[in-house]
Amino acid sequence: MDYKDIWRDFFSRHWGKILGGILFFLIGIIYLKYGFIRTLFLLVITCLGIYIGGKKLDGSRDIQDFLGDLWPIRRNRS
Repeated sequence: MDYKDIWRDFFSRHWGKILGGILFFLIGIIYLKYGFIRTLFLLVITCLGIYIGGKKLDGSRDIQDFLGDLWPIRRNRS
């Protein structure tokens, strides 16, 4: 077993820990640079973008259909 296989095995077993560590390290850097409220706002906006991109726009839906669901056009105004 060479070093390439050892590293590949290590990353395949611990990819969640590595990704989580990198992610929260970056969140910590953003927190130190911009403060708590701006970091929290950035995280909320990012999660909202992931939700919209992953759940609402993946595959079959078009952006116009999605926006039409958010803001329906009212044609009959009284």
